[in-house]
Amino acid sequence: MVKIRDGQVANRPVYATIGVTLDGEKDILGLWSGTGGEGAKFWMGVLTDIKNRGVKDTFFLVCDGHRGLHRRECRGGTTPPPRQGR
Repeated sequence: MVKIRDGQVANRPVYATIGVTLDGEKDILGLWSGTGGEGAKFWMGVLTDIKNRGVKDTFFLVCDGHRGLHRRECRGGTTPPPRQGR
């Protein structure tokens, strides 16, 4: 949680996406501040953003139980959908 000022100060979660190449190199793909309602629409926006910036395929998706990150919703143009772990 970080404090963000937008008219008033509020605690907001910050989500990071990290990509790992086939060679094992790790890259930070982005940071997003949430509002507390991170459902499928929020996560589809994140996945669309990283895809628009050059991510070509997703093989694994590891998350901490976010309800908005379901395999059917996170295909992100990949076929088959990525394997998901916690």
